[in-house]
Amino acid sequence: MGGRGFGVMLLDHLWYVVEKFDLEFTLFVGACEKTIQYLCDTVSGFQIKKIELDYPVSDDEIVSRTEVALQSDSRIKLVLMDAITSLPGVHFPWEQVCELCRQHNVYSLVDAAHAVTQIPVDVSKTQPDFFVSNLHKWSYVPRGCALLYVRRHLQRLLHCIPIGHGYVSASHPFVPSPVQTSPEGQWVTEHEWAGTIDWSGYLSVDTAFEFIANCGGGEKIREYCHGLAVQGGDRAAEILGTEVLKCPGSEYTANMVNVRLPLDVPSERSGTHLEELAAQREMLFDSLFERDCFPYPFVMTRRGKREWWCRFSAQVYVDLGDFEIAAKMLKEICETLQGIDFSMVIKKQNDQKVAEEMENMALDPEASYKN
Repeated sequence: MGGRGFGVMLLDHLWYVVEKFDLEFTLFVGACEKTIQYLCDTVSGFQIKKIELDYPVSDDEIVSRTEVALQSDSRIKLVLMDAITSLPGVHFPWEQVCELCRQHNVYSLVDAAHAVTQIPVDVSKTQPDFFVSNLHKWSYVPRGCALLYVRRHLQRLLHCIPIGHGYVSASHPFVPSPVQTSPEGQWVTEHEWAGTIDWSGYLSVDTAFEFIANCGGGEKIREYCHGLAVQGGDRAAEILGTEVLKCPGSEYTANMVNVRLPLDVPSERSGTHLEELAAQREMLFDSLFERDCFPYPFVMTRRGKREWWCRFSAQVYVDLGDFEIAAKMLKEICETLQGIDFSMVIKKQNDQKVAEEMENMALDPEASYKN
């Protein structure tokens, strides 16, 4: 649902800006890259400038590199950023970057999928132009449920996807709407009813926020989860014999922590590197699912080298023992996978595929001609 809100902003707002304000560049740091690629493919004149982040990178460096980009290219009209990146799961200096955007008269769009409840959010203070966050990730609401915030003077640029019953036409303003205008205004009304959807997530928000209050409030939850993430990350790294992703001077860990796995990525010098990595990833995930264990492994480039890491999430229903169980399972799985030659796995798969094709051709001599 956060992705839908993100799409509403980009597919509507940026298209409008391209046509009306000669938008040429979007600067993005992490965030929803596929939508950006789609716009490059479909919108004439749409271009991007990406800041590649090789973690660990400090908040100061991220802000500095963003400022250099804005100073060096006046064509940039919008900066897209994360509030908390997903892989690795680290806090991003979005508040400072939003301030930079205001200084340079550039739109700010915050992909805050992991933000609400995990970190304090005050949009009246930070003043992003566009902000979208999921509630089903950290606010105890069923999937999918998200919120969309747009500064009031920019709301005229955005419309619901698909166009809903609450839309009021500028060219035919006298066509009546079947939807009663919301007390929050016409823009909210337009987004309230956009076809048949499952309302259960939205109807659960009040109850979820009551649960948060009963836990002592968002700050109390953050205090517990952050402390557990720090302690659990250190303990997992101790069990795995590795390390936690850190950067001096920056607070990466909110309620998620990233721990390196004792598992080598298949050699990039191999001609079947990508196939080997895919096979290794599949075995790793299958092994975790078989054990009902769900930390999230991922490959990250650090200082020019690709490495396996794992994102652990702390929650109110998790304790240190859960981190220990997951780390021990991961250690066992990694020890098994480390001894596998994945180039031979791929060769065996390819040989089997050729054998099956030969068998099919033997059963159907005309198959080769059909292909």
